[in-house]
Amino acid sequence: MDYIVKPFEGINDIKFGMTQLEVELKVGKAESSKTILLNNIVEYRDDILFVYVENSLADIRFSDKFQYEKHNIVLDETKLINNEKTVDLLINKAGTLPSDIVKNCIVFHGIGVCFLGFKNAKMQTEKELRFYSKERARFYKIFLKA
Repeated sequence: MDYIVKPFEGINDIKFGMTQLEVELKVGKAESSKTILLNNIVEYRDDILFVYVENSLADIRFSDKFQYEKHNIVLDETKLINNEKTVDLLINKAGTLPSDIVKNCIVFHGIGVCFLGFKNAKMQTEKELRFYSKERARFYKIFLKA
């Protein structure tokens, strides 16, 4: 399956700002869900996590268990997985210099992308790829400082 990312908008038909019910109508019922810190809700579907803040979808995460090799995750015609030049390609795009590179994370606040599990700009085995809304950017700035 292809997952087409639109920065700060969403992935495929799933848009940031949707409610849990709206997401469920698009992709089906969640396998499980739980309430986390600050009453945020996380739903699990096929190793993809949907994070809701104040009942609004704010964050989509491809977990370390997601079968990256079987899917394409594409942002502006750039394949983000199984592409050794992903970081360089994103850096070369206007306005997408990585805002932070710490703790094996590379975060592009300008396009709402966070790569976890990077070391020396190469994807490691334990990886997570996150996409977030503009409203969620502050969380990622704080997340990296913690």
